[in-house]
Amino acid sequence: MRVSIATVEKIEGQVSVIDASGVRRELTSGDKVFLDEVVSTTARGYAQVQVHKGDSFCIEALQSVKLNADLSTDMFPEISDC
Repeated sequence: MRVSIATVEKIEGQVSVIDASGVRRELTSGDKVFLDEVVSTTARGYAQVQVHKGDSFCIEALQSVKLNADLSTDMFPEISDC
């Protein structure tokens, strides 16, 4: 069973997610991201993501971030810097 861990609040450019079986899908605002999926941004892309704990963070251009249970939003830029 897939467990939703976060919701995409805002996207600029191209942002995708890769699930545990290697399947890639493009993300849009409002999409759910599930436990252990990897969010990847392109050179001109970024995503603002809200985890279900209520905190939001920014995944900047050319980053790949695995969303897992140990995720700390302290590791990411403030939303105002996104």
